[in-house]
Amino acid sequence: SGPVFYASQIDNLIFSVILALGIGVYLLLLPALKLYRTLLAPDAMALFNKASYYPPALFIIVMIALML
Repeated sequence: SGPVFYASQIDNLIFSVILALGIGVYLLLLPALKLYRTLLAPDAMALFNKASYYPPALFIIVMIALML
């Protein structure tokens, strides 16, 4: 997600990167760790579903940072 923020040329880059890291942990890392521990199909589907929200979440972060 670093290149997304660099290419967007937003002013408050630090705040946006911290927010993106938090969202990445919530949407990608935590479900991936749960899937790694359990190896169950419902956890794989949960990871897929949450990962689907990651690109729009980054887009929303960039758009909000551009408006501020």
